[in-house]
Amino acid sequence: MIEVITIIIGIIIFVLVGRHKSKKNVNAIIDKFKDKNALNKDNALTKNELGITHKNKKTFRNIIFKDYGEETLEVLINSNIVKRTEDGRYYLVNCK
Repeated sequence: MIEVITIIIGIIIFVLVGRHKSKKNVNAIIDKFKDKNALNKDNALTKNELGITHKNKKTFRNIIFKDYGEETLEVLINSNIVKRTEDGRYYLVNCK
């Protein structure tokens, strides 16, 4: 019985940490757009200029401390918070 309770508590903690990390990533990406003034099409920036890079190297550090920048950017695009220009640059819309 104690094992079941321990597993349930572990799952709850895992879910809560995941939600917190997701919100933190979204806020960090939005802050990058604001800090670099990428708030319209004229000031749009590339992923590289925003500091969002793809880390495809499978090292222990990259697995444990994974940067979800690209995935978070896709979520923001799908939510119409970020737009992509024809030439592959990005800018924040509906900035509040």
